[in-house]
Amino acid sequence: MSPKIVDKESKKRQIALIALDVFAEKGFDGASVKDIAEKAKIAKGSIYDYFRSKNDLILYSLSTWINMIGEEGYKKLGAVKDPARRLSFILQGWVDEFLRDKRMIKLSNAIFQLIMSDRLTIKQKKNFYRSTVDPQKEMLIEIFKEGVEMGIFKKSILKFYFILTNNNPIFYIIWISTSTSFD
Repeated sequence: MSPKIVDKESKKRQIALIALDVFAEKGFDGASVKDIAEKAKIAKGSIYDYFRSKNDLILYSLSTWINMIGEEGYKKLGAVKDPARRLSFILQGWVDEFLRDKRMIKLSNAIFQLIMSDRLTIKQKKNFYRSTVDPQKEMLIEIFKEGVEMGIFKKSILKFYFILTNNNPIFYIIWISTSTSFD
């Protein structure tokens, strides 16, 4: 009998998405690698074949989840041409996701606490931002540039984006959507 061939990336993603449920249910500090392994139906030690630590696991899990949400929204966004409507669409997508998936608030709180703590290295924090925030930031900058070119947004919007959000696009979307009329 030949050994079972495992797609390591697929298995890593599967473990990460299962871990989200455990983190949402028990919180970061309450969740153990053992809990995650049991729910994933793998040996506890197998987690470490994919992740160096529980910190790496939650960061990868959240990055995977956030990017899945972004990819789904981006596919739908292609049909919307007006930059102001695109921003509105993005904001509505995140609000809808918060309302649809109750884990989102718990997990957002967990990652915020983790990022603000001293449990992560600077490298881990930078990698998390690069994998989650940067792709969204680039998409928003393109929308803002299009809006400036079309005369919908003032050129100073790009400066405000960086100043107001400290490079966090979600806060900017909320700010712009509440201060700009889309009608």
